[in-house]
Amino acid sequence: LDMNCDVIAQHCDTVYPQTLAQQKGVYSIGYNSDMSKEAPEACLCSVIWNWSAYYTSAVQSVIDGTWDGSNYYGGMNENLVSITPIADFAAAATKEKVNMAKQQILSGKNGVFDGVIKTNTGAEVGTVKDVLETGANVITGGINWYFKTVKVIE
Repeated sequence: LDMNCDVIAQHCDTVYPQTLAQQKGVYSIGYNSDMSKEAPEACLCSVIWNWSAYYTSAVQSVIDGTWDGSNYYGGMNENLVSITPIADFAAAATKEKVNMAKQQILSGKNGVFDGVIKTNTGAEVGTVKDVLETGANVITGGINWYFKTVKVIE
């Protein structure tokens, strides 16, 4: 924030980035739960996890005798991951774009792992028109990549 960023997000279980963003007068994106209550003037939205979607499925598979112990890779379609409503202070066009992107992800039109992904060593994975496999093949060896390009939703 001291380097003049205007939006901060994190991948940790604390509201500190949101409260600090509000204190500094910039925006934030919460993680793991709706963090707008801690920073109502800064939190644009939050990524939320609904682990009951996984636990219900896993327990049912144990009851059914089909549990195989494999890794689980759920997403928005399984109701494991979602996003809170966009803050009231965000522009209407922003809300519209976010809702459109969410619908495109749910419909399969927007694969968030599609295209060129650059690893932290500089190696590129995928091609512009590639659809990367999901699950274990995406995160083999740990998540050590970042997006080289960002899709523009029109």
